[in-house]
Amino acid sequence: MITLPHGCQCSEISVTPKDWKTCKASAMARNWHIQYYFYDTAIKKRKFVLVKGMNRFKTLTERREATVQLIENELYNLKDKGYNPISGKFLIESFGSIEPTAGFIDALRKAFKLLKLESTTMQDISSAINFFETAAKKIGIERIEIQSVKRRHLRQVLDMVGELKKSWSAYSFNNCRAYLLMLYKKLLEEDAIDVNRVKEIPKQKNILKLKRVLDEKERLRIDTHLKEIDPNYRRFIHIFFHSGSRKTEMVWLKVADVNLEKQVFKLFIKKGSQQREELRAIKNIALDFWKEQLDGSSPDDYVFSTNFRPGETRTTTKRMGNKWRLYVKEGLGIDIDFYSLKHLNLDETSKLLDAEAASKMAGHSSTVITLKHYLVNEEERKRKRLRKVSNDFCVTN
Repeated sequence: MITLPHGCQCSEISVTPKDWKTCKASAMARNWHIQYYFYDTAIKKRKFVLVKGMNRFKTLTERREATVQLIENELYNLKDKGYNPISGKFLIESFGSIEPTAGFIDALRKAFKLLKLESTTMQDISSAINFFETAAKKIGIERIEIQSVKRRHLRQVLDMVGELKKSWSAYSFNNCRAYLLMLYKKLLEEDAIDVNRVKEIPKQKNILKLKRVLDEKERLRIDTHLKEIDPNYRRFIHIFFHSGSRKTEMVWLKVADVNLEKQVFKLFIKKGSQQREELRAIKNIALDFWKEQLDGSSPDDYVFSTNFRPGETRTTTKRMGNKWRLYVKEGLGIDIDFYSLKHLNLDETSKLLDAEAASKMAGHSSTVITLKHYLVNEEERKRKRLRKVSNDFCVTN
């Protein structure tokens, strides 16, 4: 028996097949696994644990190496991190700087704790790390020292994540790569690594599809429908549409940050490591919606609470999108995402004013992002103007 932290114990780890170190190639047709018994003496319970992950390898040498790595990973988790397979929890947590000898996944999780990003981005990165961990376990590199992780290891992890996820595309790959890049930048700052290997992995080419926005008939159908079934959400849609803001920004908006007399509202902007406060305009056309929304509210209230009325608790970006899916995509059969509202508003603002005004409304530092991602009809407007250019090749009197 092996003595573990907190009075727990486990049996010696064994492998199936027993002759895995000397077997012939025919053994590749079988499913391999490692197994052991775990004993939690505090609650007097026992669990039989099976660990797989080596079967994806197609040669005996690779499968044996993966098996050795999996055994090392499991012993490390049990002995050094106090992993309890019954509760599924790690009972020992290390603190301090990130050592170059830290295990791959441990190092990523420590780097994650040092990041300071907006909550939704942190949630996305946390979810990505869970996929990285599952992928690393399958490949057998979960415990490899972070200083020894090569570009090929990272590429294998990203490829394995692609196999694990239900949907995977160049866009998904680039997102996971971006999250890994953020973590590796922090590892580099902490001197856990000398080179950011993620930079050596090129982005995948993503086909930029033309974005479709709501037409006038669809907008009228949606407005009529929401007016009947959920007036509060309808009011939110009008305010959000005219704000040019992001969901994550509107979620945190408080009544005290809105000045109806000056027709402005103050947002806390957090993009990456940059944070700032910014005033946004309240359009004349949206002013009545704002007045109705704030009627009877208190300064400390969030503008949009759980029922999209002001309240002490804020709503969530997930709730914003879920209601759109329920009412519009499923209820009316209009297959357009919630965020297309921002594209539509900025595009129409650019049409009535210019791209710079649309960029200002969205809080972009320049028109580059606005033009590239939001002004969906700008190219057609340019083509329309170009069609009217009357510069004859040959002028006759």
